[in-house]
Amino acid sequence: MSLDARTRIATAVAAREVSDLARDVVVAAAQDFAPGELIARMNATRIAQVAALDRAVLAERVAGASWEVIADALGMPVAAVITRYEPIAEEWAERGARGEVQLPAEHRGVRVGILNDTDLEGTAGTIEAWLERHTDPWTLPSGASLSARI
Repeated sequence: MSLDARTRIATAVAAREVSDLARDVVVAAAQDFAPGELIARMNATRIAQVAALDRAVLAERVAGASWEVIADALGMPVAAVITRYEPIAEEWAERGARGEVQLPAEHRGVRVGILNDTDLEGTAGTIEAWLERHTDPWTLPSGASLSARI
């Protein structure tokens, strides 16, 4: 399993988690909620969004994006982006080259999540099915497939 496939799928899983958590906030806001519940749900969504962003940065880097492109997309100085992400990106690439992409859920301040997923095909299929259920058919790009990248 390629490092590129692994990072893309990890990013998609994180994005799905953000979407599901955001839906929970909308549901909670539409009904009676306990004091602090709405804030707690939104905070969980924010934390998940940061994790998804971290995964997206690593996926872009694995796919060949320069630090300048990544910094521009984040609206951050290049030096800050390199400081935050370069160590984990290098370690991720080294481990991937050895076929052992297993990092802790948070590594050097970067939330990386499910890198050691052992069923990438199943995960990709689950994400694609979720996307089909949550997207209007005319908005899905033709030929977009996580499974095809494995």
